[in-house]
Amino acid sequence: MGNLPFVSVCIITYNHDQFIAEAIGSILMQEADFDFELVISDDASSDNTESVVREFIENHPKGHLIKYTRHHKNLGMSLNFQWALNECKGKFIALCEGDDYWIDSNKIKEQVEFLDANDEYVLLADNSIYNHVSKDKKWDFSNKPERDIVLMELLEERQFATASVLFRNSEDLKLNLSKILGDTVLWVFLSKLGKIRFRTKLTSVYRRHESGAVLNTERIEWAKTMEQWNLKIREIAPEVPSTIFEKRNISQFKGASENYLKSGNFSGYLNSLSFIFKIDKKEGIVLVKNHFLTFLKHMLKY
Repeated sequence: MGNLPFVSVCIITYNHDQFIAEAIGSILMQEADFDFELVISDDASSDNTESVVREFIENHPKGHLIKYTRHHKNLGMSLNFQWALNECKGKFIALCEGDDYWIDSNKIKEQVEFLDANDEYVLLADNSIYNHVSKDKKWDFSNKPERDIVLMELLEERQFATASVLFRNSEDLKLNLSKILGDTVLWVFLSKLGKIRFRTKLTSVYRRHESGAVLNTERIEWAKTMEQWNLKIREIAPEVPSTIFEKRNISQFKGASENYLKSGNFSGYLNSLSFIFKIDKKEGIVLVKNHFLTFLKHMLKY
């Protein structure tokens, strides 16, 4: 037990060769007075991600801290996330996706100090910089004050970036990894084990770019994925009203339908719309009315 790291930093990555050096470098620069490991789970990247990681392992003074695995076949985001979390042996786990990075060398040190001093808390999240690469714009991820975050807030909208968190590792988590399909599901699960705290200090950068997981996925497929996440959240938090999940699902399919409509993909639009009608027919009718003028403009082009 004495050889186990105190903190495990977890990176899941897929085709991040343009970004992952910044992620790894920002983690290895941490000024911590405890042992930590960097677990990198590569979901069978087809680019040069592996070469970038190997360069750090072989040549960086802290390269020995990296535990790197490249899967031979693509697991998909959820299974890769579950696999990586299972590899984390530390008392605490921090996350940083392969296209994000940290900007504060004391990030995990300060977060560990908070959780060590406050046993009732299971997770500490910081604020982040939102970097919209294609628009060349940056802003604060959240404009909300420092506070405890409750379950319903987690389901209303994203309260913090994945790269901003540090949370307690536990046997409960390891026994329930099959439920943890993604970050929001993880936050909900952890909220059942203790309190979640948000602080306003900026310690990471969330990067939105055209090759990101969401933007690089068919929008309707992503909406279906979110629907599966919501099923797991309902299992973890059965006290949440079903209307909340209906609203979350409609929001995803609505986003997909609007994306398809703007791009003139009417097959995708109608497919997305069919899912909305299955959830709430009235909502579907309202959406069709709102989209009618946009749809008509596209039709007049042909």
